[in-house]
Order: sequence, then structure tokens, then C-alpha cells
Amino acid sequence: MNLQTLIDRSQLKLDNVHPYIAERALEVVRKSYAEGIYVQITHGYRSIQEQDALYAQGRTTSGNIVTNARGGYSYHNFGLAVDFVVLDSNGAANWTVDSRWKRVGAIGESLSLEWGGNWSNFRDYPHLQYTFGLTTAQLRAGHRPPNTSGIINISPNTSGQIKLGSRGDKVKDVQQSLSNLGYSVGVFDGVFGDKTNEGVKQFQRDYGLVVDGIVGKQTLDAITKEEDKMKEKIEKLEKELSNLTTMIKQGASPEPSKWASEMWEELRINGYFDGKRPKGLITREESGQVINRLRKNLLNLIVNNQKELANQSETLESLEAKLKEIEKENS
Repeated sequence: MNLQTLIDRSQLKLDNVHPYIAERALEVVRKSYAEGIYVQITHGYRSIQEQDALYAQGRTTSGNIVTNARGGYSYHNFGLAVDFVVLDSNGAANWTVDSRWKRVGAIGESLSLEWGGNWSNFRDYPHLQYTFGLTTAQLRAGHRPPNTSGIINISPNTSGQIKLGSRGDKVKDVQQSLSNLGYSVGVFDGVFGDKTNEGVKQFQRDYGLVVDGIVGKQTLDAITKEEDKMKEKIEKLEKELSNLTTMIKQGASPEPSKWASEMWEELRINGYFDGKRPKGLITREESGQVINRLRKNLLNLIVNNQKELANQSETLESLEAKLKEIEKENS
């Protein structure tokens, strides 16, 4: 049984579920999988009509009684609950409550969710919920959990997750960050379309995350971590540029050595210097041209992608080594 399959199937059931519960429901799937227990989310938000039909089961319609809650009296009706099932290794649902079910319930509780298997009046083993301290009566009266505009028909921008169809500045920030890290996301327009979705999924593949195309906490943390690494490299590169500025100014020689000749040729090939190799002293103007070229190239690297930064760093290290040789020869 593949974890990604369990996540994908579970994700389909989490539309209109409060992001706090949805994120923890998927974490239950992940943590259970790590312990060799296969779990899949089977239900999330349930409409009043669907709840009434479920309540009728075993009462006025065929089947067993599975709920004591009428429509509007279940936290499912407000996106604050999910149901799960434990699967056997062949993918078949196993409804026999055993140690695996109890362990999944315990995992849910460790993530601050309430498990129905511990209820005294009606044990609902597949059920996990988080009420935010609200009763169903308060929810029916229009009260909602904090930081939401309403759980039912929740929009992508209020879900706490950035995913396909989301819009806004947060999407634009993700697009910019992924582009900086070398991933193609299309135009930075703040619209989470197919290209951005593919960029997110590729990033998730590269960093061993669940490939669901959703920028939740784990994906966002990973992006931030990689951006921090890139910033460190940029700072290092800027320091090298500063050192290079000093070394070029101090590396003047009446007769350019073979090292100086090779340095200027390499600068010319890489587009750092437009002029000819100086036949005498390196002038302030020529030094300025070199440094301005280097700084311009640095800005282009930051805008384009991180992968080029590594190559540029190697080039600068090579130049630095050669400049040290010049300094040594002139000392």
C-alpha cells in the first residue's frame, strides 16, 4: 500500500473541511503509515440532507444505525469532523475494531483531535473531530471558528492551504520563491494554475514530501528552508564580490603576468568585461567595469535560479584563487 495513494484518496474527501482538521487528518494518515497501519479518510464535510439520510439508516431505511445525529447536529455538517477506515495490506477496508483502530485514535488525539472511539454513550470509532469549543447549537446559530469566513463552501484563500485555484499575494509569494529555487511556475500573477501546480509537485518530489500539489505547512517550511540556504549562498557571493573588488584594485602590475592574462580572458569569455586586456596598469575605470559586470550578473542570478549560483560561485572561487596568485607574485 502506497502512502501517496492514501493521501490522494483522503484529500478528495477533505473539501470544505476546516484546514486545522484537514491538515491533522492527513497527518494521522502519515503517522499511521509510518507505524505500518494503512488509514484512509472516508468522509469530511456532510450536508444537512446527507446527514438526514444517514440518520434514517437503520431507522426508516435499510441498514445499520451508524449515527445518532440528525442534520445540523453533527460536526460533519460544519466541516469540523472526518471519518476514517483502517485498510488491510491488500487495500480492503477492515471494519473490525482492533489494536490498529485504537492506535489510529490515539494518534488523532496526540494531534489534538477528539476520537469518537472514546465516547461513552455512542462509540463512533471512525470519527475524529475538533470543535473549537463550539456546540452544534452555536454552529446552527451562525457561530464559526476563528480565522474563517465560514466553513461551508470555504474559499481557497481562507482554507489555510494554497492549492490549485487559490488566488492572491500568498500565491504570488510562493510563485516567486519557487522560481528563485529554479522551478517553473509560469507568470507571477497570484493565480495558482496548472503551471504553478506542477512546479509545487516537482518541488515536493525533489524534497521527499507528499506530492499533492498543496502548499501546506510542511511544503511551505521546506520552501522557506531552501530559500534560507539560497540567501546564505548569496551573502557568501556578495562577500566574495567585495573581496574581489579589493583584490582587483590591489592586483595592478606594470607588466601583466600570465595569471593576469588568463584572468582577463576568463572575465571576457564569461561576459564580465567588455574591454581588452590592459597592457599596463589596471585602471580604476577598468576595475569598475569588471565589478559592475559582476554585480549585474549577481542580480540576474538571483532573479533566474539558484542552480546558476553554484556555478557562478565556482567561477568566482577560481578567479579569487588566480587573483591571490597575482597578489603573491606582486608581493
